[in-house]
Amino acid sequence: MTVGGFLSGDILSFTNTSSTTFGNIAGADTSGTLTLTSSGATATLAQWTAALRSIAYSFSSGDPTGGGVHTSRAVSWTVNDGVAAAPAPPAPWPSPPRPF
Repeated sequence: MTVGGFLSGDILSFTNTSSTTFGNIAGADTSGTLTLTSSGATATLAQWTAALRSIAYSFSSGDPTGGGVHTSRAVSWTVNDGVAAAPAPPAPWPSPPRPF
């Protein structure tokens, strides 16, 4: 997932709190891009669905709108099955940001 219109401080996060719910999915955020992976590609469709639904947006400090100049974000998804990537259309993100 990528935050379009990224501002320094934008954070996408995923925390695996249950191996039953999320399998072995792990997440890492780098400058507004959250990458989820499953070691050995063993996570089930239900676990991927739960992981995607639990992703949250936050802003590390200050005003996430940059003084009212940046009042929205676009989140885009790219899915890769290990062979090919398939981009999905971006979705508008309301401001103030909220978890999915």
